[in-house]
Amino acid sequence: MSSISIHNLDLSIERKVKKLAEKKHQSINKTVKEILEDKFGEPVSKISNRERFEKFCGIWSEEEYEAFCGATEDFNKVDPEDWK
Repeated sequence: MSSISIHNLDLSIERKVKKLAEKKHQSINKTVKEILEDKFGEPVSKISNRERFEKFCGIWSEEEYEAFCGATEDFNKVDPEDWK
């Protein structure tokens, strides 16, 4: 994906875009992409950041999660002897 910088944008346009983004509770970037999609009829990528980076992070199964919690359970215990 590429990026576009917009120079010398009219202040009234900037305000309108910001107001629309606030109304939709989303970023200005996402708002501008939706405006361009509406104008040109091209779909904006619907892939979430989670989906985009999932292959790098890995996902634990329930069994792996339980094994991790069991193996690190002692980390949640405080031994008063350690503080003397």
